[in-house]
Amino acid sequence: MKYISTIQEYYQHINVPLARHEEFDARSFKENMPTVRRHIQPFQHEFYAIGILFSGTSHQWHGIKNMEANLVFNSPYQLISWNIENDWEGYYIVFSQDFLLKCHFGNQLLVDFPFLKLDEIAPFSIPNEHIAVLSDLFQKIIAEIKSNHRDKFAFIESYLNLLLLNIKRFTDTLSPSNVSHKKRTADIALISRYQTLIENKLNETVVNSDYFATSFYAQELAIHPNHLNAIAKRITGKTAKQLIQEKILQSAKSLLLQTEMSVKEVAYQLGYKETSHFHNFFKKNTSLTPVQFRAVGQV
Repeated sequence: MKYISTIQEYYQHINVPLARHEEFDARSFKENMPTVRRHIQPFQHEFYAIGILFSGTSHQWHGIKNMEANLVFNSPYQLISWNIENDWEGYYIVFSQDFLLKCHFGNQLLVDFPFLKLDEIAPFSIPNEHIAVLSDLFQKIIAEIKSNHRDKFAFIESYLNLLLLNIKRFTDTLSPSNVSHKKRTADIALISRYQTLIENKLNETVVNSDYFATSFYAQELAIHPNHLNAIAKRITGKTAKQLIQEKILQSAKSLLLQTEMSVKEVAYQLGYKETSHFHNFFKKNTSLTPVQFRAVGQV
């Protein structure tokens, strides 16, 4: 399956003109229609996208048939594919996780705007009284990104915040059970990505001590550490820090029982610069020293 890490790579993949900026773009769907690939196999990407759709033909696009006045969100790691005609009308914006981290509201984004963290594409029908306001904000953002104003990204950040606040205003009125289910699905997916990231980092040849910190993974996932911790406790009953420690402990036990590495070597392998720190961590969590654990396990 295709995995896409940048907006420019995404544009190349779907065969539309490249963006003027690496981390943010906005345009009408009509601009892409002359060249866009109409049939795309499933892929994943690492950025966010928000689209407002007024009309268009979809033969297969996540079960969406009625294109009129829909808002659609793409989040990092969603599975995306389509089979469409080149007649779409509407606007969209795309932005990287790096762009978000520079925004004043970036750290709280997924707390304040949970509709951006859905695990699957699901359209939100826009109430009539919100269509004109949202359409105007999309157009303002597009005008700024195409301009040469030196302060255009300050305006874009403000317009984007207003856009998200307006969307939040009416999505808060949607069916609580439906939204709650989607949020839980998204939370589970986030924790799954978090645990996979921990495992990958702690299995690297050289483990960095930064990998012990929740803040490291929160930055990798473009989420505030407090929010990551809240989701971890809600989904697993454990803190985000405890999930890291569980993986370290699991790896330590495996190395002690399945290799002939010394305790010092095991500690170094797991990113501990001081063997005493590893010794204290292991005993605190098992009531045994690494040497005692190895002896008991090999009896």
